Amino acid sequence: SIISTTPKRRENRFYLKGNFGYLASSDKNYKNLYGTGAIFPTFKAGIKVIRNLYIWIGYGAFSNQATIPESDENAEASQKFLFFGLNYSQSFNKNLAFKCEAAIASIKYKERAFGVEVEDVTKGVSIEGGMIYNVSKTVFFEVSLGFMNAMDTVNTEKVKLGGLSAGLGIGFGF
Repeated sequence: SIISTTPKRRENRFYLKGNFGYLASSDKNYKNLYGTGAIFPTFKAGIKVIRNLYIWIGYGAFSNQATIPESDENAEASQKFLFFGLNYSQSFNKNLAFKCEAAIASIKYKERAFGVEVEDVTKGVSIEGGMIYNVSKTVFFEVSLGFMNAMDTVNTEKVKLGGLSAGLGIGFGF
């Protein structure tokens, strides 16, 4: 079998990781004003539950600014994500593994445009997959692709939060 049941990194009971990524917004109005997306850093901490399964918490945030073409006013938007999820990883060999994650997210968003400020918190979901390269028993690199989705209504208008994400990360297992 090419898949090992004893991954090198997963001997660790706890991990911390940071990811530098890009989030492509799924909201057309957001894209029209701010562009397709934003730099999206995330941080996660996980603890082993059983064999290759971890529970984790995470935080990510981004913000954007734009000038409204019709009025030359400034607009600002931000989204902050708090995640709680599960991570499953499986090794191919002593250095290479894949991972899949699923989480619920609490998303706080804020936007100021046209002299009006809107702020709210909503719930959403996140899924992510990726490849892990173990540099040593304690250090690993990760490449990931994911999708986050949440909906809210602001003054009768539907707002889509989240979108497609891609990132590179580094992690430490203990």
